[in-house]
Amino acid sequence: MTELQQPTELRSAKIARRIRLEEAARKRLADGIDIDGITLAAGEVDQQAFTRLLTLLREAHDLQPDSAAKTTFMNTPQVITDIRGVPHTLPGVRALRLLLVAYGAAIREHWTTHATRKAAIRAASTREELDAASGAD
Repeated sequence: MTELQQPTELRSAKIARRIRLEEAARKRLADGIDIDGITLAAGEVDQQAFTRLLTLLREAHDLQPDSAAKTTFMNTPQVITDIRGVPHTLPGVRALRLLLVAYGAAIREHWTTHATRKAAIRAASTREELDAASGAD
């Protein structure tokens, strides 16, 4: 049965659940992503900036002229600013890269969870299945 063939009450409930799901996803990103006590902004522009920063760190490391320079570079303290504008100093490039990779993993988990819940809402064919997929009203 297609969604249009489902009872009006179920269709309306599914629409309401999808709206609530989208609002929750937006709020989660607006609140930022906490990694080890540092809450990083998570808007689309922020995600792109952090991706570029990770790439820049890799390139900067690769361009160091020798192993001593690479070691010095890797041990250089790194500063990152949280969602409130508070700077946090990390002990080196590796710590910053680990933070950014964990941030990316958290973003991926957020979107995977969101997509899974959205698909479960869409697939629900009864109110009970809808409640199980997204929680009762």
